[in-house]
Amino acid sequence: MKKSKFERINIIFPKEVAERLRKIPAGSRSRLVVNATENFLKEKSRAGVYERILELRKKQKPLPAGTVVKLVREDRESH
Repeated sequence: MKKSKFERINIIFPKEVAERLRKIPAGSRSRLVVNATENFLKEKSRAGVYERILELRKKQKPLPAGTVVKLVREDRESH
C-alpha cells in the first residue's frame, strides 16, 4: 500500500469563517488552509528565534569598540 504525503485532520472554525471557506472550491480550500498554516507556523518560529536572540543578548557582554569592524575587515581580506 502506497503512503500518502497528506493526512486528514478535523479542524473546527467559527461559523462565519466556515461559511466563507465553503464558497472556495474544495481543492483550493485545502491549499489555502495549508498555505495559511505554513505561513503562521513560520512566523511563530521566527518570533521564537527573535525572542531567543534578545534573551541571549541580555546575557552577553558587549564587544569592545572596533571589534566588529576588525572582524569584517579580516573576513573581507580572507577571500
